Amino acid sequence: MLNYFKYVSIGGASKVTDDQIAALAKEAKSGWWEKNKGRFLGKDGFEDLA
Repeated sequence: MLNYFKYVSIGGASKVTDDQIAALAKEAKSGWWEKNKGRFLGKDGFEDLA
C-alpha cells in the first residue's frame, strides 16, 4: 500500500506526456522483438510473424 502512495506522489510530479510514454514502450518492444524473433519464427502458431 505504501508503494502505491509513493508511486502516486512520484508520478504526480512527472512532466512526461502520454505520447512520450507510448513512444518509449514502442521502442522497447521493438528492441525486444529484434533480439528474440529467432525464437519464434518457424514455430507452430507463429506462422504469420514477419
